[in-house]
Amino acid sequence: MRAALIFLFLASFMTLCFFSCKRQKQRKTTKFLLETLNGQVKELDEIWLCPPADPQSEFNYCFTNTTTFDENGDPIQTIFAGGPSKFTYGWDSSGNKIETRLDFDHAHIYTIAADGHVLKYKVADFDDYTLYKYDNNGDIIESIDHSFYANSRNPDRDGSKYIYSNSPTWHIETRGFLYDNAHHLLEEKITDKQHGNMFYEYKSFDLENNWTKRVTHFRSIIPLNVRRRLGCKLQDSIYVKNDTVTRKITYY
Repeated sequence: MRAALIFLFLASFMTLCFFSCKRQKQRKTTKFLLETLNGQVKELDEIWLCPPADPQSEFNYCFTNTTTFDENGDPIQTIFAGGPSKFTYGWDSSGNKIETRLDFDHAHIYTIAADGHVLKYKVADFDDYTLYKYDNNGDIIESIDHSFYANSRNPDRDGSKYIYSNSPTWHIETRGFLYDNAHHLLEEKITDKQHGNMFYEYKSFDLENNWTKRVTHFRSIIPLNVRRRLGCKLQDSIYVKNDTVTRKITYY
């Protein structure tokens, strides 16, 4: 009898250790809009340094965004340069989570599936919306922007101005995404001919393998009518901009 009790005790103890170790091996992550952060994030500070596209200008636009999270990994609020925004949550009829970020005069609405992936993004009171597609790793591989114009527009022959018609139309823009082996975003490619690509260069990471400094290189083709309006030379058709984001991440 005593031996049986000792056996049951050891079996229970080993089972408890097994499940405890299994839980410890399950790596916690934090979902923040379209990005997955490693670890249980408590606060995320992002310092943006946005130099001008014109190299002769001395103006640099710098601002800080601070986002706090609860212990479930849901964002509570983000403090922008222009003021705070709060997050509210609900569910639609299909069981998808609805995350709404309220800031300034707009409500940004994210439809989130059970696996945490954002399926759709739109701003309330606007017809425009964006849909997202993912691969088996959970990385976004395609986003499709649907923009609604009450009046369709087309450039005239020399591209110096737009001719408007009274027929409403939808403009659809598709973006593709490229990642490295660690699932860090390397390139965002925009298919619209008047836009360009964004390349991401990572400078540093923390112990959780979350990036703490990243430079975004944005290159775009400037349409002829825009170049004339800005007084640019006709051959200066490439717009180049490099933004740097530095992060400070605090964990639970």
